[in-house]
Amino acid sequence: MKKLILLILLCLGICCGFAACSSSEDPPKVTDLPTSSIEAAVSPKPEITPSPEAPGFSNPLTGLPADTDLSGIRPIAMMINNAKKATPQVGISEADIIYECLMEGGYTRLMCLFQDYKAVGEIGSVRSARDYFIDFAQNHDAIYFHAGGSPQAYINLKERGINHVDGVNGYIADTFYRDEERRKTMGYEHSLMIDAKGIQNALDKKKFRLEIKEGFASPFRFSEEKYIPQGQDAGYVKIKYSGYITGEFDYDKQNGKYLRSQFGKAHIDGATGETLAFDNILILVMPHSNIKGDEAGRIAVSTTGSGSGYYVYGGKAMEIRWQKDSRDQAMALSLPDGSAFAMNPGKTFVSIASEYARKNMEMALERSTE
Repeated sequence: MKKLILLILLCLGICCGFAACSSSEDPPKVTDLPTSSIEAAVSPKPEITPSPEAPGFSNPLTGLPADTDLSGIRPIAMMINNAKKATPQVGISEADIIYECLMEGGYTRLMCLFQDYKAVGEIGSVRSARDYFIDFAQNHDAIYFHAGGSPQAYINLKERGINHVDGVNGYIADTFYRDEERRKTMGYEHSLMIDAKGIQNALDKKKFRLEIKEGFASPFRFSEEKYIPQGQDAGYVKIKYSGYITGEFDYDKQNGKYLRSQFGKAHIDGATGETLAFDNILILVMPHSNIKGDEAGRIAVSTTGSGSGYYVYGGKAMEIRWQKDSRDQAMALSLPDGSAFAMNPGKTFVSIASEYARKNMEMALERSTE
């Protein structure tokens, strides 16, 4: 009997010892288990296929998506003839921004800015520089292309150290060329052309800085969300530069673009036959004056200081302000109360208007049929 009791007590002690050891140890780690046990212990994560992301690039002159990063590249600014005899121009519909401003004789001249200049086709006809157009090019830290220029322009190009390519006084082989058909039908002065190959050739030989200068702030800021300006109707815009030329814009609701006319007909690109179309119109009023003693009747345009203007988009117009502290500094745009201004992404036409043009400017819901 005593032996039986001792045996029972011994069995109970062994069981308690096992229980004590088991309760004092950590549970086995997953990595200590065999492979088959790991698969059972760890819930398999669902397979995730990463979605392709947009490159996130945009054209700094338009705010529109771009396939490559253009943000650090200097654009080029090309002076373009706008005499009636020289129309249609070629390749100007590819421009991201077009400036128009009066010159002597009541004519206007165009300055076309191209960000991705390596992709452009034939452009022309290329014409001469005016000093105030150099200021407009400096708004975008652009390399300035022209064919000759006024005395004032040449003084500014030299004294200010402007990076420029001249198709008349400063010959560079394999850059500009004459279009023989235009030369025959329009005249020698309306026939100078260039293309992407010629542009690149000039840049390679000139060794200009090709990157946007450090700290440069573009005058164009773009809104993340599209908006319609809160202001007057501007489905039709008429800008009378002189008795010779008037620029007109009609808003096409179907495609949301402003279609440009001049000389009483659609302003087309001779390369495509299509009417020039713009998302944005900027009208900036700047003082114009005659240069005393200039036998050619050339004018001066005051590009520095500050002034008023309009932003036109989507059939509406609103007032804005411009400010430019020096000729080589980028212009700044703001709302009348001084707060920041941002336009909608897209191609922009910039009209530099004199006081005469401002007084004779028209904005309406639509073009009158009378």
